[in-house]
Amino acid sequence: MNIDSLIRKSLLDILPEDLYASDFNESYSSVFVDVLKKHYSNEEIISFQGKITSHLEKFFEKTNQEIRVSYNGIDIKVTKVFSYKNQNGVFDKLIFELNIRIKDIVRKNKMKQLLPHLIMLSEDVRKSLFDLIKPVNNNDKFDYIRNELFPHFSLESRDIVLFLRNRIYIRKFQDVKNILPQNRRYDGFNVEKLDKLYKEHFPNGAWDAILEYLPDMLSDQLNFSRIDNETFRKHFSKTAQATIEIMLVEDYKIDKTYINGFSGYILRQYFNDILVYTAKNLLSQVESRYKHAEQFIKYYSNDITLEINGHRVKHNPIIDANSQQWNFSSILSMLIQYQQAKVRVKDQKDVIESTKNFLEQTKTSLRSKKSAKEEEEKKLREVNKTIHKYSVQLDKLKRSKKSTTSINSDIIRLTNLLGQEETKREALQISLSALTIKYENMVTDVLNREKILEKDKEHLKKINLKNQAIYDKYDLVVNALVKVLLAKNMRIDKGV
Repeated sequence: MNIDSLIRKSLLDILPEDLYASDFNESYSSVFVDVLKKHYSNEEIISFQGKITSHLEKFFEKTNQEIRVSYNGIDIKVTKVFSYKNQNGVFDKLIFELNIRIKDIVRKNKMKQLLPHLIMLSEDVRKSLFDLIKPVNNNDKFDYIRNELFPHFSLESRDIVLFLRNRIYIRKFQDVKNILPQNRRYDGFNVEKLDKLYKEHFPNGAWDAILEYLPDMLSDQLNFSRIDNETFRKHFSKTAQATIEIMLVEDYKIDKTYINGFSGYILRQYFNDILVYTAKNLLSQVESRYKHAEQFIKYYSNDITLEINGHRVKHNPIIDANSQQWNFSSILSMLIQYQQAKVRVKDQKDVIESTKNFLEQTKTSLRSKKSAKEEEEKKLREVNKTIHKYSVQLDKLKRSKKSTTSINSDIIRLTNLLGQEETKREALQISLSALTIKYENMVTDVLNREKILEKDKEHLKKINLKNQAIYDKYDLVVNALVKVLLAKNMRIDKGV
Protein backbone atom coordinates (compact mmCIF):
# COMPACT_ATOMS: atom_id res chain seq x y z
CA MET A 1 0.00 0.00 0.00
CA ASN A 2 1.53 3.35 -1.01
CA ILE A 3 1.79 6.23 1.44
CA ASP A 4 -1.24 8.14 0.06
CA SER A 5 -3.49 5.10 0.37
CA LEU A 6 -2.17 4.38 3.85
CA ILE A 7 -2.76 7.95 5.07
CA ARG A 8 -6.23 8.10 3.55
CA LYS A 9 -7.29 4.71 4.96
CA SER A 10 -5.79 5.42 8.39
CA LEU A 11 -7.64 8.72 8.72
CA LEU A 12 -10.93 7.07 7.73
CA ASP A 13 -10.36 4.23 10.20
CA ILE A 14 -9.22 6.39 13.13
CA LEU A 15 -11.21 9.62 12.90
CA PRO A 16 -14.99 9.89 13.39
CA GLU A 17 -16.67 11.01 10.19
CA ASP A 18 -18.06 14.18 11.80
CA LEU A 19 -15.08 15.10 13.98
CA TYR A 20 -14.80 18.78 14.89
CA ALA A 21 -11.31 19.70 13.70
CA SER A 22 -10.19 21.28 16.96
CA ASP A 23 -11.02 17.99 18.70
CA PHE A 24 -8.17 16.33 16.79
CA ASN A 25 -6.02 15.88 19.93
CA GLU A 26 -2.78 14.15 20.89
CA SER A 27 -4.58 10.83 21.20
CA TYR A 28 -5.72 10.87 17.55
CA SER A 29 -2.28 12.06 16.46
CA SER A 30 -0.56 9.31 18.42
CA VAL A 31 -2.77 6.51 17.03
CA PHE A 32 -2.36 7.81 13.48
CA VAL A 33 1.44 8.15 13.75
CA ASP A 34 1.71 4.65 15.29
CA VAL A 35 0.03 3.23 12.17
CA LEU A 36 2.55 5.04 9.94
CA LYS A 37 5.46 3.92 12.13
CA LYS A 38 4.65 0.29 11.38
CA HIS A 39 5.71 0.97 7.79
CA TYR A 40 8.00 3.99 7.87
CA SER A 41 10.76 5.54 9.98
CA ASN A 42 10.33 8.83 11.83
CA GLU A 43 12.45 10.59 9.21
CA GLU A 44 10.24 9.24 6.43
CA ILE A 45 7.08 10.25 8.29
CA ILE A 46 8.44 13.78 8.64
CA SER A 47 9.14 13.84 4.91
CA PHE A 48 5.46 12.93 4.30
CA GLN A 49 4.15 15.98 6.17
CA GLY A 50 2.98 17.65 2.94
CA LYS A 51 0.94 14.58 2.02
CA ILE A 52 -0.44 14.25 5.57
CA THR A 53 -1.52 17.90 5.53
CA SER A 54 -3.20 17.45 2.14
CA HIS A 55 -5.15 14.37 3.26
CA LEU A 56 -6.18 16.00 6.56
CA GLU A 57 -7.45 19.03 4.64
CA LYS A 58 -9.46 16.79 2.31
CA PHE A 59 -10.86 14.81 5.24
CA PHE A 60 -12.16 17.91 7.01
CA GLU A 61 -13.34 19.53 3.77
CA LYS A 62 -16.05 16.86 3.68
CA THR A 63 -17.63 18.58 6.69
CA ASN A 64 -16.91 22.08 5.35
CA GLN A 65 -14.03 22.72 7.76
CA GLU A 66 -10.94 24.70 6.92
CA ILE A 67 -7.85 23.75 8.93
CA ARG A 68 -4.23 24.61 9.55
CA VAL A 69 -1.78 21.76 10.23
CA SER A 70 1.45 22.15 12.21
CA TYR A 71 4.07 19.64 13.35
CA ASN A 72 6.41 19.05 16.25
CA GLY A 73 8.64 16.31 14.91
CA ILE A 74 6.21 13.51 14.07
CA ASP A 75 3.44 14.86 16.33
CA ILE A 76 0.55 16.47 14.48
CA LYS A 77 -1.54 19.46 15.56
CA VAL A 78 -4.73 20.47 13.73
CA THR A 79 -6.15 23.97 14.23
CA LYS A 80 -9.65 24.80 13.04
CA VAL A 81 -10.07 28.04 11.10
CA PHE A 82 -13.20 29.66 12.50
CA SER A 83 -16.08 29.82 10.04
CA TYR A 84 -16.85 33.41 11.05
CA LYS A 85 -14.35 36.08 12.05
CA ASN A 86 -14.37 37.65 15.50
CA GLN A 87 -15.98 34.58 17.07
CA ASN A 88 -14.76 32.11 19.67
CA GLY A 89 -14.32 28.35 19.73
CA VAL A 90 -17.62 27.73 21.53
CA PHE A 91 -19.53 29.61 18.83
CA ASP A 92 -17.56 27.96 16.02
CA LYS A 93 -18.34 24.49 17.34
CA LEU A 94 -22.02 25.46 17.53
CA ILE A 95 -21.93 26.42 13.84
CA PHE A 96 -20.14 23.16 13.06
CA GLU A 97 -22.88 21.20 14.83
CA LEU A 98 -25.43 23.16 12.78
CA ASN A 99 -23.53 22.17 9.65
CA ILE A 100 -23.61 18.49 10.69
CA ARG A 101 -27.33 18.70 11.49
CA ILE A 102 -28.04 20.06 8.01
CA LYS A 103 -25.85 17.36 6.49
CA ASP A 104 -27.94 14.77 8.33
CA ILE A 105 -31.17 16.38 7.05
CA VAL A 106 -29.91 16.05 3.48
CA ARG A 107 -28.61 12.51 4.00
CA LYS A 108 -31.93 11.33 5.48
CA ASN A 109 -33.93 13.34 2.91
CA LYS A 110 -35.90 15.20 5.59
CA MET A 111 -37.39 17.59 3.07
CA LYS A 112 -40.27 17.93 0.64
CA GLN A 113 -39.79 18.67 -3.06
CA LEU A 114 -42.66 21.08 -3.78
CA LEU A 115 -41.49 21.93 -7.29
CA PRO A 116 -38.45 20.91 -9.35
CA HIS A 117 -36.76 24.11 -8.15
CA LEU A 118 -38.41 24.47 -4.72
CA ILE A 119 -37.68 22.48 -1.54
CA MET A 120 -39.43 22.83 1.81
CA LEU A 121 -38.01 21.97 5.22
CA SER A 122 -40.80 21.33 7.72
CA GLU A 123 -41.63 23.25 10.87
CA ASP A 124 -40.04 20.49 12.98
CA VAL A 125 -36.81 20.61 10.97
CA ARG A 126 -36.68 24.40 11.19
CA LYS A 127 -37.25 24.24 14.95
CA SER A 128 -34.45 21.70 15.37
CA LEU A 129 -32.01 24.05 13.59
CA PHE A 130 -33.04 27.12 15.55
CA ASP A 131 -32.99 25.22 18.86
CA LEU A 132 -29.48 23.98 18.11
CA ILE A 133 -28.12 27.53 17.94
CA LYS A 134 -30.33 28.91 20.70
CA PRO A 135 -27.50 30.98 22.28
CA VAL A 136 -27.11 32.97 19.04
CA ASN A 137 -28.84 36.34 18.65
CA ASN A 138 -32.29 35.79 17.11
CA ASN A 139 -31.74 38.06 14.11
CA ASP A 140 -28.41 36.41 13.31
CA LYS A 141 -29.84 32.88 13.42
CA PHE A 142 -31.48 33.35 10.02
CA ASP A 143 -28.21 34.34 8.36
CA TYR A 144 -26.15 31.55 9.93
CA ILE A 145 -28.68 28.87 9.02
CA ARG A 146 -28.98 30.28 5.50
CA ASN A 147 -25.20 30.31 5.06
CA GLU A 148 -24.86 26.71 6.22
CA LEU A 149 -27.67 25.53 3.94
CA PHE A 150 -25.95 26.84 0.80
CA PRO A 151 -23.14 24.27 0.43
CA HIS A 152 -25.30 21.27 1.38
CA PHE A 153 -27.92 22.09 -1.25
CA SER A 154 -25.35 23.20 -3.85
CA LEU A 155 -26.87 26.68 -3.91
CA GLU A 156 -25.44 29.61 -5.87
CA SER A 157 -25.71 33.36 -5.36
CA ARG A 158 -28.90 33.62 -7.44
CA ASP A 159 -30.66 30.96 -5.34
CA ILE A 160 -32.57 32.04 -2.24
CA VAL A 161 -33.53 30.65 1.14
CA LEU A 162 -36.75 31.94 2.71
CA PHE A 163 -38.04 31.55 6.25
CA LEU A 164 -41.82 31.73 5.92
CA ARG A 165 -44.71 30.46 8.04
CA ASN A 166 -42.31 28.67 10.46
CA ARG A 167 -40.81 26.67 7.59
CA ILE A 168 -37.71 26.98 5.43
CA TYR A 169 -37.97 27.17 1.65
CA ILE A 170 -35.04 26.72 -0.71
CA ARG A 171 -35.65 28.06 -4.22
CA LYS A 172 -33.18 27.57 -7.02
CA PHE A 173 -32.85 30.15 -9.77
CA GLN A 174 -34.90 29.51 -12.90
CA ASP A 175 -32.93 30.28 -16.05
CA VAL A 176 -35.16 31.56 -18.85
CA LYS A 177 -32.40 31.90 -21.46
CA ASN A 178 -33.56 28.76 -23.24
CA ILE A 179 -37.13 30.06 -23.54
CA LEU A 180 -37.95 32.10 -26.63
CA PRO A 181 -38.14 35.85 -25.78
CA GLN A 182 -41.82 36.05 -26.72
CA ASN A 183 -42.63 33.22 -24.28
CA ARG A 184 -40.48 34.25 -21.31
CA ARG A 185 -43.18 36.21 -19.55
CA TYR A 186 -45.34 33.97 -17.35
CA ASP A 187 -43.24 30.90 -18.22
CA GLY A 188 -44.75 30.73 -21.71
CA PHE A 189 -48.42 30.49 -20.61
CA ASN A 190 -50.89 32.81 -22.30
CA VAL A 191 -52.54 35.58 -20.32
CA GLU A 192 -56.07 34.28 -21.02
CA LYS A 193 -55.30 31.00 -19.26
CA LEU A 194 -53.77 32.81 -16.28
CA ASP A 195 -56.72 35.23 -16.16
CA LYS A 196 -59.03 32.24 -15.82
CA LEU A 197 -56.88 30.70 -13.08
CA TYR A 198 -56.82 33.98 -11.20
CA LYS A 199 -60.60 34.44 -11.29
CA GLU A 200 -61.06 30.82 -10.20
CA HIS A 201 -58.76 30.96 -7.17
CA PHE A 202 -58.92 34.65 -6.28
CA PRO A 203 -62.43 35.93 -7.01
CA ASN A 204 -61.91 38.75 -4.49
CA GLY A 205 -58.28 39.43 -5.40
CA ALA A 206 -55.04 37.98 -4.04
CA TRP A 207 -53.88 40.84 -1.82
CA ASP A 208 -55.16 39.44 1.49
CA ALA A 209 -53.46 36.12 0.75
CA ILE A 210 -50.17 37.85 -0.16
CA LEU A 211 -50.40 40.04 2.92
CA GLU A 212 -50.19 36.99 5.19
CA TYR A 213 -46.68 36.27 3.86
CA LEU A 214 -45.20 39.76 3.66
CA PRO A 215 -44.29 40.26 7.36
CA ASP A 216 -42.17 37.08 7.28
CA MET A 217 -40.60 38.10 3.98
CA LEU A 218 -39.58 41.51 5.36
CA SER A 219 -38.38 40.17 8.69
CA ASP A 220 -36.03 37.73 6.96
CA GLN A 221 -34.67 37.99 3.42
CA LEU A 222 -35.44 41.70 2.98
CA ASN A 223 -34.98 42.85 6.57
CA PHE A 224 -34.00 46.53 6.61
CA SER A 225 -32.16 46.04 9.89
CA ARG A 226 -29.60 43.90 8.02
CA ILE A 227 -29.80 44.32 4.26
CA ASP A 228 -27.96 46.98 2.23
CA ASN A 229 -29.49 48.97 -0.62
CA GLU A 230 -27.86 47.19 -3.54
CA THR A 231 -28.59 43.73 -2.15
CA PHE A 232 -32.20 44.78 -1.62
CA ARG A 233 -32.46 46.06 -5.19
CA LYS A 234 -31.07 42.83 -6.62
CA HIS A 235 -33.11 40.48 -4.45
CA PHE A 236 -36.50 42.17 -4.11
CA SER A 237 -38.22 40.96 -7.27
CA LYS A 238 -37.10 37.35 -7.10
CA THR A 239 -37.85 37.20 -3.36
CA ALA A 240 -41.34 38.60 -3.90
CA GLN A 241 -42.04 36.14 -6.71
CA ALA A 242 -40.66 33.23 -4.69
CA THR A 243 -42.91 34.23 -1.78
CA ILE A 244 -45.98 34.27 -4.04
CA GLU A 245 -44.88 30.97 -5.56
CA ILE A 246 -44.68 29.40 -2.10
CA MET A 247 -48.10 30.82 -1.25
CA LEU A 248 -49.60 29.24 -4.38
CA VAL A 249 -48.05 25.80 -3.95
CA GLU A 250 -48.76 25.60 -0.20
CA ASP A 251 -52.23 27.16 0.05
CA TYR A 252 -53.92 26.49 -3.29
CA LYS A 253 -54.63 23.41 -5.38
CA ILE A 254 -53.13 24.55 -8.67
CA ASP A 255 -51.50 22.42 -11.34
CA LYS A 256 -47.79 22.71 -10.52
CA THR A 257 -46.86 23.26 -14.15
CA TYR A 258 -48.55 26.68 -13.91
CA ILE A 259 -47.04 27.80 -10.58
CA ASN A 260 -43.96 29.59 -11.90
CA GLY A 261 -45.83 31.49 -14.62
CA PHE A 262 -48.84 32.18 -12.39
CA SER A 263 -46.66 33.60 -9.62
CA GLY A 264 -45.15 36.02 -12.13
CA TYR A 265 -48.64 36.97 -13.32
CA ILE A 266 -49.79 37.75 -9.76
CA LEU A 267 -46.57 39.57 -8.93
CA ARG A 268 -47.07 41.83 -11.95
CA GLN A 269 -50.52 42.80 -10.65
CA TYR A 270 -49.42 43.45 -7.08
CA PHE A 271 -45.81 44.52 -7.58
CA ASN A 272 -46.45 48.17 -6.70
CA ASP A 273 -48.65 47.24 -3.72
CA ILE A 274 -45.87 45.03 -2.34
CA LEU A 275 -43.35 47.83 -2.87
CA VAL A 276 -45.63 50.32 -1.07
CA TYR A 277 -46.00 47.89 1.83
CA THR A 278 -42.21 47.48 1.85
CA ALA A 279 -41.56 51.23 1.80
CA LYS A 280 -43.92 51.66 4.77
CA ASN A 281 -42.05 48.90 6.57
CA LEU A 282 -38.79 50.78 6.00
CA LEU A 283 -40.29 54.02 7.32
CA SER A 284 -41.63 52.25 10.40
CA GLN A 285 -38.09 51.05 11.17
CA VAL A 286 -36.72 54.57 10.67
CA GLU A 287 -39.50 55.85 12.92
CA SER A 288 -38.37 53.31 15.54
CA ARG A 289 -34.80 54.63 15.08
CA TYR A 290 -33.22 51.39 13.86
CA LYS A 291 -29.70 52.44 12.88
CA HIS A 292 -29.38 50.19 9.84
CA ALA A 293 -32.69 51.45 8.46
CA GLU A 294 -31.48 55.01 8.97
CA GLN A 295 -28.36 54.24 6.93
CA PHE A 296 -30.56 52.64 4.27
CA ILE A 297 -32.50 55.92 3.89
CA LYS A 298 -29.35 58.06 3.98
CA TYR A 299 -28.04 56.12 0.96
CA TYR A 300 -30.52 57.94 -1.29
CA SER A 301 -29.02 61.32 -2.02
CA ASN A 302 -27.25 63.27 -4.72
CA ASP A 303 -23.90 62.12 -3.35
CA ILE A 304 -21.27 60.81 -5.72
CA THR A 305 -19.41 57.75 -4.49
CA LEU A 306 -16.85 55.31 -5.79
CA GLU A 307 -18.03 51.74 -6.21
CA ILE A 308 -15.82 48.69 -5.65
CA ASN A 309 -15.41 48.23 -9.40
CA GLY A 310 -13.97 51.74 -9.70
CA HIS A 311 -16.98 53.45 -11.27
CA ARG A 312 -18.14 56.78 -9.96
CA VAL A 313 -21.90 56.74 -9.42
CA LYS A 314 -24.53 59.24 -8.39
CA HIS A 315 -27.07 57.96 -5.90
CA ASN A 316 -30.75 58.44 -6.66
CA PRO A 317 -32.33 61.13 -4.45
CA ILE A 318 -35.81 60.75 -2.92
CA ILE A 319 -37.99 63.19 -4.88
CA ASP A 320 -41.76 63.21 -4.43
CA ALA A 321 -44.52 63.92 -6.94
CA ASN A 322 -44.34 67.64 -6.07
CA SER A 323 -40.62 67.67 -6.99
CA GLN A 324 -39.61 68.10 -3.36
CA GLN A 325 -36.39 66.32 -2.41
CA TRP A 326 -36.34 64.45 0.90
CA ASN A 327 -33.32 63.50 2.97
CA PHE A 328 -32.99 61.58 6.22
CA SER A 329 -33.52 64.65 8.42
CA SER A 330 -36.65 65.84 6.63
CA ILE A 331 -38.07 62.30 6.53
CA LEU A 332 -37.39 61.83 10.24
CA SER A 333 -39.04 65.18 10.99
CA MET A 334 -42.08 64.12 8.93
CA LEU A 335 -42.18 60.74 10.71
CA ILE A 336 -42.14 62.42 14.13
CA GLN A 337 -45.16 64.46 13.07
CA TYR A 338 -46.74 61.36 11.56
CA GLN A 339 -46.15 59.45 14.80
CA GLN A 340 -47.74 62.26 16.81
CA ALA A 341 -50.69 62.22 14.42
CA LYS A 342 -51.08 58.46 14.90
CA VAL A 343 -50.94 58.91 18.68
CA ARG A 344 -53.72 61.51 18.52
CA VAL A 345 -55.82 59.16 16.42
CA LYS A 346 -55.09 56.21 18.69
CA ASP A 347 -55.93 58.20 21.81
CA GLN A 348 -59.25 59.28 20.32
CA LYS A 349 -59.99 55.74 19.15
CA ASP A 350 -59.30 54.58 22.70
CA VAL A 351 -61.80 57.19 23.95
CA ILE A 352 -64.35 55.93 21.43
CA GLU A 353 -63.69 52.33 22.43
CA SER A 354 -64.09 53.24 26.11
CA THR A 355 -67.36 55.04 25.36
CA LYS A 356 -68.57 52.06 23.33
CA ASN A 357 -67.70 49.65 26.14
CA PHE A 358 -69.43 51.82 28.76
CA LEU A 359 -72.42 52.22 26.46
CA GLU A 360 -72.62 48.46 25.93
CA GLN A 361 -72.40 47.87 29.68
CA THR A 362 -75.16 50.43 30.22
CA LYS A 363 -77.33 48.79 27.57
CA THR A 364 -76.75 45.40 29.20
CA SER A 365 -77.84 46.88 32.57
CA LEU A 366 -80.76 48.54 30.81
CA ARG A 367 -81.90 45.21 29.40
CA SER A 368 -81.58 43.70 32.87
CA LYS A 369 -83.59 46.56 34.45
CA LYS A 370 -86.21 46.25 31.72
CA SER A 371 -86.57 42.53 32.41
CA ALA A 372 -86.86 43.19 36.15
CA LYS A 373 -89.43 45.94 35.51
CA GLU A 374 -91.46 43.68 33.23
CA GLU A 375 -91.31 40.91 35.83
CA GLU A 376 -92.65 43.30 38.52
CA GLU A 377 -95.38 44.50 36.15
CA LYS A 378 -96.34 40.90 35.51
CA LYS A 379 -96.50 40.18 39.26
CA LEU A 380 -98.59 43.34 39.77
CA ARG A 381 -101.03 42.26 37.06
CA GLU A 382 -101.38 38.85 38.73
CA VAL A 383 -101.98 40.48 42.15
CA ASN A 384 -104.55 42.85 40.64
CA LYS A 385 -106.35 39.88 39.10
CA THR A 386 -106.40 38.13 42.48
CA ILE A 387 -107.62 41.28 44.23
CA HIS A 388 -110.35 41.64 41.62
CA LYS A 389 -111.36 38.01 42.07
CA TYR A 390 -111.50 38.32 45.88
CA SER A 391 -113.38 41.63 45.65
CA VAL A 392 -116.04 40.11 43.38
CA GLN A 393 -116.45 37.10 45.69
CA LEU A 394 -116.60 39.29 48.81
CA ASP A 395 -119.09 41.64 47.24
CA LYS A 396 -121.28 38.70 46.24
CA LEU A 397 -121.23 37.30 49.79
CA LYS A 398 -122.02 40.68 51.31
CA ARG A 399 -125.04 41.10 49.03
CA SER A 400 -126.32 37.66 49.93
CA LYS A 401 -129.69 37.76 51.76
CA LYS A 402 -128.70 34.78 53.80
CA SER A 403 -126.68 35.20 56.94
CA THR A 404 -125.11 32.04 58.15
CA THR A 405 -122.09 31.17 60.17
CA SER A 406 -120.47 29.69 57.02
CA ILE A 407 -121.06 32.88 54.98
CA ASN A 408 -119.75 35.07 57.77
CA SER A 409 -116.64 32.87 58.03
CA ASP A 410 -116.05 33.16 54.25
CA ILE A 411 -116.41 36.93 54.43
CA ILE A 412 -113.78 37.13 57.19
CA ARG A 413 -111.44 34.79 55.24
CA LEU A 414 -111.78 36.70 51.96
CA THR A 415 -111.37 40.02 53.76
CA ASN A 416 -108.06 38.77 55.21
CA LEU A 417 -106.90 37.41 51.85
CA LEU A 418 -107.86 40.65 50.14
CA GLY A 419 -105.88 42.62 52.71
CA GLN A 420 -102.83 40.45 52.14
CA GLU A 421 -103.00 40.91 48.36
CA GLU A 422 -103.44 44.67 48.74
CA THR A 423 -100.34 44.73 50.93
CA LYS A 424 -98.49 42.80 48.18
CA ARG A 425 -99.77 45.26 45.60
CA GLU A 426 -98.59 48.24 47.61
CA ALA A 427 -95.10 46.69 47.95
CA LEU A 428 -95.01 45.86 44.23
CA GLN A 429 -96.10 49.38 43.31
CA ILE A 430 -93.32 50.87 45.42
CA SER A 431 -90.76 48.43 43.90
CA LEU A 432 -92.06 49.05 40.37
CA SER A 433 -91.95 52.78 40.86
CA ALA A 434 -88.30 52.60 41.91
CA LEU A 435 -87.44 50.27 38.99
CA THR A 436 -89.25 52.55 36.56
CA ILE A 437 -87.27 55.57 37.75
CA LYS A 438 -83.98 53.63 37.43
CA TYR A 439 -85.01 52.31 34.01
CA GLU A 440 -85.96 55.77 32.72
CA ASN A 441 -82.74 57.26 34.11
CA MET A 442 -80.78 54.49 32.38
CA VAL A 443 -82.62 55.13 29.10
CA THR A 444 -81.62 58.77 29.42
CA ASP A 445 -78.04 57.69 30.20
CA VAL A 446 -77.94 55.48 27.09
CA LEU A 447 -79.23 58.31 24.94
CA ASN A 448 -76.63 60.66 26.42
CA ARG A 449 -73.86 58.10 25.89
CA GLU A 450 -74.92 57.62 22.29
CA LYS A 451 -74.70 61.38 21.82
CA ILE A 452 -71.25 61.36 23.44
CA LEU A 453 -70.20 58.51 21.14
CA GLU A 454 -71.33 60.49 18.11
CA LYS A 455 -69.39 63.50 19.38
CA ASP A 456 -66.31 61.31 19.92
CA LYS A 457 -66.60 60.01 16.36
CA GLU A 458 -67.01 63.53 15.03
CA HIS A 459 -63.91 64.56 16.97
CA LEU A 460 -61.98 61.69 15.39
CA LYS A 461 -63.04 62.95 11.97
CA LYS A 462 -61.77 66.41 12.90
CA ILE A 463 -58.47 64.95 14.11
CA ASN A 464 -58.05 63.02 10.85
CA LEU A 465 -58.94 66.12 8.88
CA LYS A 466 -56.35 68.11 10.85
CA ASN A 467 -53.83 65.29 10.29
CA GLN A 468 -54.54 65.07 6.56
CA ALA A 469 -51.62 67.30 5.63
CA ILE A 470 -49.13 65.01 7.38
CA TYR A 471 -50.89 61.92 5.94
CA ASP A 472 -50.38 63.42 2.48
CA LYS A 473 -46.70 64.08 3.19
CA TYR A 474 -46.29 60.51 4.40
CA ASP A 475 -47.90 59.14 1.23
CA LEU A 476 -45.67 61.38 -0.90
CA VAL A 477 -42.56 60.00 0.80
CA VAL A 478 -43.82 56.40 0.50
CA ASN A 479 -44.40 56.79 -3.23
CA ALA A 480 -41.07 58.56 -3.66
CA LEU A 481 -39.34 55.67 -1.90
CA VAL A 482 -41.11 53.19 -4.17
CA LYS A 483 -39.44 54.89 -7.13
CA VAL A 484 -35.88 54.71 -5.75
CA LEU A 485 -35.88 51.37 -3.91
CA LEU A 486 -35.25 49.44 -7.14
CA ALA A 487 -33.57 52.17 -9.17
CA LYS A 488 -29.97 51.69 -10.27
CA ASN A 489 -27.43 54.33 -9.40
CA MET A 490 -26.45 56.60 -12.28
CA ARG A 491 -22.92 55.90 -13.55
CA ILE A 492 -21.14 59.16 -14.36
CA ASP A 493 -17.84 57.82 -15.74
CA LYS A 494 -16.40 54.74 -17.38
CA GLY A 495 -14.47 53.52 -14.37
CA VAL A 496 -10.82 53.35 -13.62
